[in-house]
Amino acid sequence: MRLRWILLTACFAFTGCVLSHPSNISPAKGQKPVPILRPVTLWGYINPSGTVMIPSAYEEAGPFQDGLARVRTKEGYGFINPQGQWVVPPQFREAADFSEGLAAVRRSVGSLWGFIDTTGALAIPARFEQVDSFSEGLAVFSRHHRYGYIDRSGEWVIEPQYDAASAFREGLAAVEDHDHWGYIDRSGRLVIGFYYDAAQAFHEERAAVIDKGVRYYIDKTGARRISPEASVTEDFSQGFARVFKFGDWFFVDAKGDYPIRDAFRIAGPFAEGLAPVVPENPAYAPTPSSAGRVPFRTEDPPNAAPAPERLPKWGYINRGGSLTIPVQFEEAAPFSEGRARVRQNGKYGYVDLAGALKVPAVYEDARSFSGGLAAVLYTEWRE
Repeated sequence: MRLRWILLTACFAFTGCVLSHPSNISPAKGQKPVPILRPVTLWGYINPSGTVMIPSAYEEAGPFQDGLARVRTKEGYGFINPQGQWVVPPQFREAADFSEGLAAVRRSVGSLWGFIDTTGALAIPARFEQVDSFSEGLAVFSRHHRYGYIDRSGEWVIEPQYDAASAFREGLAAVEDHDHWGYIDRSGRLVIGFYYDAAQAFHEERAAVIDKGVRYYIDKTGARRISPEASVTEDFSQGFARVFKFGDWFFVDAKGDYPIRDAFRIAGPFAEGLAPVVPENPAYAPTPSSAGRVPFRTEDPPNAAPAPERLPKWGYINRGGSLTIPVQFEEAAPFSEGRARVRQNGKYGYVDLAGALKVPAVYEDARSFSGGLAAVLYTEWRE
């Protein structure tokens, strides 16, 4: 043993030799080299039963919208169909998901944005500094740092005149002028004046606004309808909005009532009749707000990475407030197409509306189902 260490020392000191792994194992005479396998972590797609439908091949993978999914390879962004075939080969430096048959793309950093159709043809030439996806037939664009709206032909419908603008929802869009927000209709007519410090999109006939630091909900006439006295007000979904007050999350309805009386440490929006929640229970990890941090939503990344045993445990409630899927998950997302992404033991899988684990928790990351498929991240050993 001592002799071996002397020889190794001499090797490094006098010859500068380096010990390394060979690229493959030397074969016996007449045999092929044995390949060295390396871990490769990429995105692919599965169906609701967990069968891999599109093998992992992508550095980034989006949801299927209008029959196509935005994916990224070393060559850039492109779009595939549900069979994994390229419909629009990877060629763009940046791209958005399809919406209403069009997707915003640009070819290089600093270049202008245009829109392609689902065949990959350029539907609207690249001439915009910034754009948003189409919603209700119109898309936000900017020119000289002012915002307006274009139609599907790329023509200006509402001239760029606002400091900021958001997508149309339920016939109205929130726009900013001189540090105040109001709402316009699709013709550009101001329907609700510039009264607010901040304004969110309408969902189910209600929109959350901030007026002189006070948060509340308005209807489409601008009338104040709900005053939850909350520090965070989220959008309505299936009859309820999440509001954060007194250190917990509550669900308020369109009348301003609280038919679900329980408070929750964390809560996600209702979808397909269920909402992911962390019940108010001292046995679970404390809410981030108690440590002086901003309360987080289910779609937000956590503010910290506590030890697994200190992670809050999630379950699902129905619209009556009953816990229909018991508290058991390290993370839980809203349902989509009958499946919800959950995390167990640091890995992601999917449950059905009854809480049964339909796709084992084996993935390093995962997205919600859309168009019958979900993007999942996993590692394979390849040459």
